[in-house]
Amino acid sequence: MRVSRVTIVNVISLVSFLIVLFMIRFNIVTGIDHDINIYMSIIRNDEINKFMIIITDFGSAIGIISLSTITILFLLYEKRKDDMIFFFLSMLVGFFSEEILKFLIGRERPIGGIIHASGYSFPSGHATMVALLFLLLCYLYRKKVIYTLSAVVISLVGLSRIYLGVHWMSDVLGGVVFAIYILSISLIIKNIRKRPLMNLQS
Repeated sequence: MRVSRVTIVNVISLVSFLIVLFMIRFNIVTGIDHDINIYMSIIRNDEINKFMIIITDFGSAIGIISLSTITILFLLYEKRKDDMIFFFLSMLVGFFSEEILKFLIGRERPIGGIIHASGYSFPSGHATMVALLFLLLCYLYRKKVIYTLSAVVISLVGLSRIYLGVHWMSDVLGGVVFAIYILSISLIIKNIRKRPLMNLQS
């Protein structure tokens, strides 16, 4: 039986997420997290601060809702109703899953952030939702320019959360890996729903 690439990605992303969680739970990554945050506090200056605050807003609630709305409207304009529903439900599942995980894990944020951030720390909601949104765009449009843009935005938003002192590095890493897992789950469900129709047509 041939294993699909989506299934492989699903397993790898889940295992990777659990490894990050294990490393956090048993303080294996704590030293690295603290060292990175200390380094970020040393290199801060007013100009970089302003840039990072602008970048981090891409992953805020307003940023994600705005980008999602634009995507949904564009998909509707292209008459891709099924893709629009797939995008919307994937984002919805990602948001609620990430919020539940934060509550269950209950990791505290770093102290001394230069912007206000409430709630628990792991996984980073900004990193999770930005990664999920842009990964979905990569899947839906499959263009090199979108791949490049997605890699840049995901990396910069994740970096901004660490730089601004509101997340640990492992929060961001866990968020991105979790976004990959959510996308793979969505694709598996989508493929399962298609199979009965394909069988009827054959």
